[in-house]
Amino acid sequence: MYNLRNHVIPPTRRKRTLDQVNGLPCTPVTSRKRLKRSESVSSQKENNAPLSGRRPSWSGKPKTEPLKNTNDLGTISENVSSSTPVRPTNFPMTRSAHAAAAAEGIRLTRSQSTRASPFIPSVARARRSRRRSDHPVPHPELRVQLERVPLGNRSVSRPDLLEDSVPNSDRSSPTALLSVEASLASWFSPRRYNAAGKDQAAKLKRLNTRKMEFDLLELSQSVDRDELQMTTESLMNQSMVGDPLEKLLELCGQTEVKPFTECFDEETLEGISKIGEGVYGEVFQSPKGHVIKIFPVAGEDFVNGEKQMTFADVYPEVFVSKKLSELAYKYRRNRSVNFSQMKKATVVCGTLPDAFAISWRKFESQMGSDNECPDFLPPSQQWMVLEFEFAGEPLANVRFNTCREARSVIEQIALSLAAAESALQFEHRDLHWHNILIRPTRQWKLRYRVGGVSYAVFTEGIQVTIIDFTVSRLCHEGNIVYVDMSDSPEIFEGEGDYQFDIYRIMRDNNGQVRCSSFHTRFSKRGNDWRPFHPRTNLYWLHYLMGKLLNETSYPRRDPDSQPVESELRALYDMVLTNNYRSATHLVSSCFYFDTCRIG
Repeated sequence: MYNLRNHVIPPTRRKRTLDQVNGLPCTPVTSRKRLKRSESVSSQKENNAPLSGRRPSWSGKPKTEPLKNTNDLGTISENVSSSTPVRPTNFPMTRSAHAAAAAEGIRLTRSQSTRASPFIPSVARARRSRRRSDHPVPHPELRVQLERVPLGNRSVSRPDLLEDSVPNSDRSSPTALLSVEASLASWFSPRRYNAAGKDQAAKLKRLNTRKMEFDLLELSQSVDRDELQMTTESLMNQSMVGDPLEKLLELCGQTEVKPFTECFDEETLEGISKIGEGVYGEVFQSPKGHVIKIFPVAGEDFVNGEKQMTFADVYPEVFVSKKLSELAYKYRRNRSVNFSQMKKATVVCGTLPDAFAISWRKFESQMGSDNECPDFLPPSQQWMVLEFEFAGEPLANVRFNTCREARSVIEQIALSLAAAESALQFEHRDLHWHNILIRPTRQWKLRYRVGGVSYAVFTEGIQVTIIDFTVSRLCHEGNIVYVDMSDSPEIFEGEGDYQFDIYRIMRDNNGQVRCSSFHTRFSKRGNDWRPFHPRTNLYWLHYLMGKLLNETSYPRRDPDSQPVESELRALYDMVLTNNYRSATHLVSSCFYFDTCRIG
């Protein structure tokens, strides 16, 4: 897209430049639409240099870069929105040179002014490197660096493989180098390391040890008091006592299992498209923009090499999604709209419709797939269908325009975690930046309530959605839902990112487990995932702030960029050092959130 300077331009698209009018030799150029301020890049401002780094965010036909051709007078034949040529000076000009240029009627760009300096680009690079450098964590509990570049992003050599695969006499030949490069491609390709991250996520998905327990003591210690007191019998009816299928149908508002064909209308089936996949299911998008998650349940056939989930495994997932969705409208003392909104949950039966199978194969041909198409399952197969609102793109893929947008992201996440803590004793326990989705919004403000106190956050045009509650913990009216992660020690063996350190920190600080034997009683630290430890939400908030401050770049045109970034760094340094016990404690006690508080 950017290497078009030698492109042959059709005669019909050529334009006459000033040099052609003056009879000077020049190279014909094509016109280029001037970039908007939001689309411009700082590297374009100096000498019209070609873009470098990440690809720009705009779309459309590639534009031809203006060609430069120095003529005898030392001017540049360039298609600019001016009737005078531009002098290609790469060094600061004196006042006499400015006067001579003015006498000749030559316009000077900003890069040729007396304020310009050949050292400016290097200074800018140094400043950027300082901004994006690692900031040591002052808290002794962490002792880890925030930025650890994975192996897949580095240039790595393997001399041992080179010596084994190529003879000594032919190691410098081009053919030998190509063969070595091909042999190392499977070792150091980005897909290999993306697959490694996907395997880590799959390990969490395979934790079928999600437990749902009922405890009246937890009910008496509930923080939220929005609803009326209920009898013990009615509370027990909401727990997992009885047939799991009947309890799941009751939770979904059904009396019986529906046929697959009754769940979707013809319009939805015609416009369905697959957008993703998981270990147990497939993710599609409907024409209305909703996200549909489908996975088989309680069948005898293996799917993707895994045993199907049971209704007892599915019930807690639907329960958690429904209760977090209700935070947007049901509770009076605690409110947040930043959790994934589940529109509908349905238990269906039958074969996979042809529209889903066609969309699945189209996705596989374009993007590839690690799963197998589930259309081989029999007509007696039962399915779980979950429909959510479309929530946008992962935070890791979003390019911000200002630091104020990053500040809004942090405030929305912090207040949402605080509201969920207060209402449901909620811990996410896996809030990495791929589980934060960003979408544009027209709302000017988002309103929250935490413990009866109202807050408001300026959206800056974006809205956050928190997703993936696979290993989350919450308690609602005595029903405790959690995942026992102690049965999968491989989860705590990951390296290369602050995310994996948080898994180990949660394990080491999640309470005491009392073990008894016939002769002795002792206690060991960790492995008790049932109690409520809200400080884990602060660890993940600290992780997200580190990603936004140290691994995200922002345009420097915004006048509020530096003060906003300084405020975020101050909050980042105090999240884990000021003895805050939870996100609720942080929001209610930290001066940073005083500007968000209403009344």
